[in-house]
Amino acid sequence: MNLARKVGLAMMFFLAALSSAAPDEPTQTEPAIPDLDLSTLPPYEGVPDEYLEGRGYLGHFSDAWDTEQLLDPFGAKTFLALQDGASRESLASLEVPDLDLVLEDLRAGRMVRESGGVLRPAFPVIRGEAREQFRQTVEFAAARVYRTLKPSLKKFRKLAAKENVAPQLHTLLWSEVLESRAAEEALVLAGALDGTRLRQEGYLWLLIPNDPYATGVDRYSSGLSTLTQVWSGAANPIPLYQDIDMEQHLLDRAEDRRPWDSADTESVSALGLLTEEKLVRVPALRNASRLLIAMRKASPKYARAVLAVLQLEPLQRRLAASHDEVFAPLFVSVGYRILERAERDGFIARPLFPVKPEGPPEGLDRSLAVVQEETPDHLERAYFLYDRREYEAAASESDLFLAGHPGDAEGLFRKGMSLMKLRKDQEALETFDRALAAPAPPMDVWRGWILIRSGNLLDLLNRREEAERRYQLALDYSIVANSHEAARDGLEQPYRE
Repeated sequence: MNLARKVGLAMMFFLAALSSAAPDEPTQTEPAIPDLDLSTLPPYEGVPDEYLEGRGYLGHFSDAWDTEQLLDPFGAKTFLALQDGASRESLASLEVPDLDLVLEDLRAGRMVRESGGVLRPAFPVIRGEAREQFRQTVEFAAARVYRTLKPSLKKFRKLAAKENVAPQLHTLLWSEVLESRAAEEALVLAGALDGTRLRQEGYLWLLIPNDPYATGVDRYSSGLSTLTQVWSGAANPIPLYQDIDMEQHLLDRAEDRRPWDSADTESVSALGLLTEEKLVRVPALRNASRLLIAMRKASPKYARAVLAVLQLEPLQRRLAASHDEVFAPLFVSVGYRILERAERDGFIARPLFPVKPEGPPEGLDRSLAVVQEETPDHLERAYFLYDRREYEAAASESDLFLAGHPGDAEGLFRKGMSLMKLRKDQEALETFDRALAAPAPPMDVWRGWILIRSGNLLDLLNRREEAERRYQLALDYSIVANSHEAARDGLEQPYRE
C-alpha cells in the first residue's frame, strides 16, 4: 500500500473521490446542547446529496474521511441526528441496534467527534441560517480583496499572452495564487491554519448548496517540478488521470518535450493531451518565467489580504467550530468569488476539457500545467523515486528530509517503506520504531499504517505475538485508506510478501 501524497490545497466535489482528513477537537469550550426531539428528524434515506457530493477538502492528506458511513442506514441515521449536536442520551432513542458500535465506526471514519458530552460532525456543517451568514461573509471579503488584486490580474494576463500560456491562466491563477503552497504557508505563519493539522489531518466541511465555481487542484510532484491538475466540481472522475505511471509520464514529457512513447497513446490522445506530433499539450513553466515569479509574489499577499478582511467570529459562534475550521471554507470560497469576478471582467476564461473544443457546459473540467519548484523538496522527491521503484534513492531523499525534520512521522514512514522494499527488514523496523516512540493522537494520519507495516515486518521476522499486538493497536487509530481492514487481515493470518 502506497499512501500517495497529493500536496497542496484541494477542493473535492464528486462522490468517486470520497476523501479527506479529519479535524482535531476544537480548542474552544463548546456550549451545552439540549436533547433533541428525534421524532422530527428525517429517516436515513433523507441524507442530502450534498453530504456525499458537496464537501470540500483543504490539506495535504486526501484519504482519511470515510463518508461512505452515510451510505449505511444506521450510520446515516445517527449522523443526521447529531448534525446540530446531540447528547448520547438523546441518540439512545434512535432504534439503532448497537449505537456504541455505530458511533465507534463514525469516529474511526473521522465523521464524528465528541466534546463535553456533545456529539457533533467532525467538521462544520454549513446549512440553514449559517449558510446565508457564510455567503454574506464571503461576498464582503471577496469584493474588497478583488479590488486590490485587479492590478495583478492585468499583469498576469499580459505575461500569460507573452509566454503562450493564456489558455491555462485560469489553471495557474487557482493553483499558483488562490490555492497555492505560498498562500498555505502564509496562512500557517499567520495562525489562521494549524500547520500540523493541515499536513497530517486536514479540514473538511459540507457547504450547501454546491458552488458553481467550485474548483479543485491536485498535485503530483517529483520534488523538482509539479504536475498540477485543476478541475471543476462537475468533473467526471477519469482513472487515467489518477494513475501514478500516467502522472509521471505526463510530468516527464511536459518537461523534456519528447514525443509520447507509452502504451496509452490512444487514450491520452483521445483526451486531447497530445498534439499531432505526439507532444504533450501541457505547458511547463520554469522558475525564470516572469508569470510564475509574479504569481508567487502575489499569492502570500493575497492570502494575507483575505485574512485581514474576513470576519470569522459571528459564524464561528453559530457553527460551534474552531477558528481554523471556519476559516478554511471561507478562504477557499472567497477564491471562487475571485474567479467569478476575474472571468466576468475578461481577465481569465475557463478552459475546456482539457484543451479540446468539446467540454461540459460550464467550461472548466480539467486543465493541466507543470511548474518548476523554487527549491528541491526532499520528501516529495522520496515519494517520486519510491513510485519509480528507486528505493535506495528514495531512502536517501528521506534522510535528507529527516535531517531538517527529525522524528517526522511521514518522513520516517517513507524511509521505512523504502527499506522494506530493499529487504532491509531490521533497519526498516528500527525506522518505524523511531516513529512509534513519539506520542500520537487517535486522529494521526500515519500512526495506524506505521503500526501495520511494523507488524508486517515482525511477521517476516517470525515474531508473531509482537506483530499481533501492533495490528491490534492499529485499530485504535482512525481509518485511513482501509487501514482497519489491513490490521484485521494481519490479525487473521501472518503477513507474507
